[in-house]
Amino acid sequence: NPDAMSPTPDVWNRRLFGCAMAAAAALGPKTLFTPQCVRADDSIRVIGDDGRPVAPPQPPSRALAAKPLTQAEVERRLGQIPVIVLVNEDDSPYFTSKDGGLQVAYFYLDPTDALRELRVLRTSQPDARLKLASLAEVYFPLVLGDPKALGGSLRLRPSRRQIVNANRALQYNSPEGSLLPVSLSEHKGQVPLFYSERVALTSADGSQTKYPFYLRKEELDRDFASLAATGQLQGAGGGAGGEAFGTQGA
Repeated sequence: NPDAMSPTPDVWNRRLFGCAMAAAAALGPKTLFTPQCVRADDSIRVIGDDGRPVAPPQPPSRALAAKPLTQAEVERRLGQIPVIVLVNEDDSPYFTSKDGGLQVAYFYLDPTDALRELRVLRTSQPDARLKLASLAEVYFPLVLGDPKALGGSLRLRPSRRQIVNANRALQYNSPEGSLLPVSLSEHKGQVPLFYSERVALTSADGSQTKYPFYLRKEELDRDFASLAATGQLQGAGGGAGGEAFGTQGA
């Protein structure tokens, strides 16, 4: 019974508030937070333009001395990304899955996946509904929160379509005998990010170059094709056929 696994509203609110306050206390008002493009616990993987999981490109040496972002600045950027969660009438997330003995709830990045899961859940929990939030609201206190304090693990749930895109690229480009993983799982909260070293944003004076990361491969392909059409791709090499990198069966 998924509802039986959900904490009561009072307990949920105390846990949420406690995690938020603990994070604030740990960082302090003046502490600077330097975000990483790839989480060390591998819940986020970056797929390069050759289809392999890689670390983000290193910034030029002059960027290394740049002032790191505060947590507030990171949250402001994450605030532009919507997520959807299945909740009960008290706004408590449903723990709809288990990972071993750990209860799991999801924040969906794809509304289609969330709606599909809601239809299944409503067969046993007719009061279940969808709630919209921003990634900033949930990432630090909940996704990175202590599962013991929260009553379970709260994970990001990437689009199934993007998991398929990433796994095709990983499997197609994985060298024989490689020990690198060749598959990701949305159930484990592993979110693929796509980028190409040939798709870059350059400042007007040419002094700064930034590489955007994409949650959807189709958006990377769109920008790749647009830049290719106008001769603005960075460097040499890269994908063909209007795609940032090729995938078998794509």
